[in-house]
Amino acid sequence: MGVGRLPWSRALLLLAVAGPPLWLGGVKPWVVPAFVLVVAGLLVRRCLRSDSPLRVPALWWLGLLAAGLTFIQWMPLPPALLRALAPGLSSTVAEILDGTGLGPWNRLSVHPGQTGLEFARLLALTGLFVAAAQLSWRLVAAYVSLAGTLVALVGLSQKLIGAEAIYGVYVPRQELFGLGQALGSPLLTSFVNPNHQSGLLLVGVFAAASVGVDLHARSREARGRQASERLADRAYLAAGAIAIQTTALVLSMSRGALASLVIVAPLALALGLRQPKTAGNEPSHGRRRRVGLAVIVLGMLGLAASQGAWDQLSTLRDPASFADKFRVAREGLALIPSSPVLGTGRGTFVDLFPLVDRRPGAILFTHLESTPIAFLVEWGPVPGGVVVLGLCWWWWRSFRANEGLARRLGLCGLLALGIHSCVDFSLDFLGVSAAAVALAGALGVSAKGRTWSHRRVLIATLVAMVVGLAVALTSIPGSWSQRRPRDRAVLDGQLAVEPALRQTPLDAFLHLAAAREAAERGDWDETLDRAEVAARLRPANLDAHLLAATAAAELGSPLASIEHIKRGLETMREPVSEELVDWLIAGVPAPEQLATIAPDSSEAWTPLARAIARRSPAHARALASARARTHPEDPEPLRIQAQLALDADNPGLALHHARLLVQLQPNEEAAHRLRANARFKHQTRAQTEAAVAELEQARLNSRIKDPAVIDELLILGLLRLADEASLSRAEELIDGLLARRAKPAERRRRRALAERVRNARGESDP
Repeated sequence: MGVGRLPWSRALLLLAVAGPPLWLGGVKPWVVPAFVLVVAGLLVRRCLRSDSPLRVPALWWLGLLAAGLTFIQWMPLPPALLRALAPGLSSTVAEILDGTGLGPWNRLSVHPGQTGLEFARLLALTGLFVAAAQLSWRLVAAYVSLAGTLVALVGLSQKLIGAEAIYGVYVPRQELFGLGQALGSPLLTSFVNPNHQSGLLLVGVFAAASVGVDLHARSREARGRQASERLADRAYLAAGAIAIQTTALVLSMSRGALASLVIVAPLALALGLRQPKTAGNEPSHGRRRRVGLAVIVLGMLGLAASQGAWDQLSTLRDPASFADKFRVAREGLALIPSSPVLGTGRGTFVDLFPLVDRRPGAILFTHLESTPIAFLVEWGPVPGGVVVLGLCWWWWRSFRANEGLARRLGLCGLLALGIHSCVDFSLDFLGVSAAAVALAGALGVSAKGRTWSHRRVLIATLVAMVVGLAVALTSIPGSWSQRRPRDRAVLDGQLAVEPALRQTPLDAFLHLAAAREAAERGDWDETLDRAEVAARLRPANLDAHLLAATAAAELGSPLASIEHIKRGLETMREPVSEELVDWLIAGVPAPEQLATIAPDSSEAWTPLARAIARRSPAHARALASARARTHPEDPEPLRIQAQLALDADNPGLALHHARLLVQLQPNEEAAHRLRANARFKHQTRAQTEAAVAELEQARLNSRIKDPAVIDELLILGLLRLADEASLSRAEELIDGLLARRAKPAERRRRRALAERVRNARGESDP
């Protein structure tokens, strides 16, 4: 490189690898066309810099296959071909659009804006794979490690200064507990999703290990002391990058990523132990540096673990922790028969999954959280299977061809990301996929005996750039990120429903907006049709069900109206709006009639009953009484009735329900608390003695989740008795209670209780 000349290839590579992660993880749509330009510039630079032929990386055509499939899903197709490729999907879309006046849908994808962006992204990633194959693997691995380190430093800096927004300005839409600051809250970096940043950090950790091992080996082989020390210093910088990224990875609290690290780390360690020691001299102070670095790494990991990361990892022992994630993946496979040839279309899962979701709720699943299964569903079982098996075959071939430890460590990072992707969709975003693809291109094997002329690659690059940019730029207005502002414009009347439906025909919000417009016109037939479609596309959308119920009532179908209300309430989850509760109480003035429209599932009945109890005890009492008769195994009606009786100053009735509740839930401390409070409410010594005896018996139950609750109640009962034996027993219990681990509020409450015990003892002493 001449003096004053900018290293364009390095600059463009760094921008391609580190730019998307630092730009909110690459989730924003404008990242895609910018990425297309950067990758095109990198390939054009390579073609113009040298006349030598380009290396052909093995299985590069997998990326072109994926991009081609996605392009077909995006483009308009003849109706006959569309019905042949996706008979179930095309009939479903036609049924939903019937009556809207939009005409037949002519694309395989029901979300072409997102599918078009995905096509451009895959095309650019294929170009990056080819471009990285022409560059030094050391350079690519160093840049991947640098990208991960920068993301980790952003997160650690934000945690240090207490920032609760990315770069202090952007708050992620996804609700994150504590926004990186509370104990147990995942680290907030430049990514909007902690699971996604974990994917990049996995690759970055192993890339840094790859660079560090290579630099260390070269430092021992270097002839001059100065050259050896310079390489050794760089190796320790790479080790520092490992420490920083590993700390951020643990703080990200992604169970899938931590499990992947635990699985792949032994393989990397075994490779290191099998590797023969490099001959040469040890750089000065090498052992002292390694000890200091090890202390720093252990300290950082200890600090990260103290933030609650290992508590997250320990939940992997509980099979129930996987239930919902794998439920979505399992039920998502039911979409395959609707479009079995070329899949449902990339980026369409958010609109199609509600059609097969057996347990709809308030959570909106925008992606299928398993990349291999997403490939099978969105590209079809045959093309998707070819892509999945091809990636596995590529990794195995590359691992066998790379015999050096350093390069194999880099491939271990890709293996860890692949395992993590089985339970996550981080590869759908450029913040992770760009770094992974670049590292894969640099470490992958070449197609034997094949090269490309620079002229051929230059022409292909320019054509791909033009096509990719055209599709990406025209797709951005209809992409997922633009849905919220567009839907707000529709709601405010600034945008008509019809043009929005042409972008996303299965958007439940738009059908609901159309139903509201029809209701304002008094067209109740169309209102009912659109509201039922909206409820079908979003079963948990209560507004759609209630609007359908209103339309059915206006059309003279009271039974259908009641059925729509009941279906809507079945999807009820916390929190329940006060407006809904007031609407139900006003609409059903007789409390006994409320049970006829109450939901059947306990997940929906419980939050609704609790919300009604806060507004109308009479309705809640009638609701709980009817539920207890039809569902005697459900403890919640007894709990509600006991609490309502306590609030109404009826301790006898409260005790009756509380005793039945304890029989039903002997291991729940809440049931014992209700029974004890009911006895205390009588304010008689006999009832207090009975409560103390029952609590002493409950202390012997080792299955109670929080025995400290029982101890607190028992101490309160003993203080009520206030005799010598009771106060002595209270002193015994309070010492053990104070020794238990507790949250700050609990600790303050227990200290106040201990003060009461001391005061009571002081008053009883002569």
